[in-house]
Amino acid sequence: MIIDCPPSLGQLTRSGLAAADWAILVTEPTVFAVAGVQRAFEAVQDERIRGNSRLQPLGVVINRVRSRSAEHAFRVTELREMFGPLILTGAVPDRSAIQQAQGAGEPVHNLDTPGAREAAIVFNGLLDRILRSRTRPA
Repeated sequence: MIIDCPPSLGQLTRSGLAAADWAILVTEPTVFAVAGVQRAFEAVQDERIRGNSRLQPLGVVINRVRSRSAEHAFRVTELREMFGPLILTGAVPDRSAIQQAQGAGEPVHNLDTPGAREAAIVFNGLLDRILRSRTRPA
């Protein structure tokens, strides 16, 4: 089961962490979001101490990446230096197809545009990596 929580560390997110076995953190390649990932990792560790000893950070997905942005490239490098192997391969590109799919309430895989196909390939790769990398903790 996937529990999708808001991009904050409020009670709803903390409740999700209390129920989870793994946490996948999602961030954007911006200066404030980079700092937010560190706080999210701290929240995962706090929840492990408070009672959910099963909880493990599975990795970080970098979202809404603009490949032509020097700032994004710098922040992606910074994230990789800070979190090493926890950065999952396959950054999610910033494509309008993703917002179109969300607005239509359907998977991006259902849209037939270059941006949708690119996003679908990234999502498939991330899902495959996640499914292959972990089995249910004992």
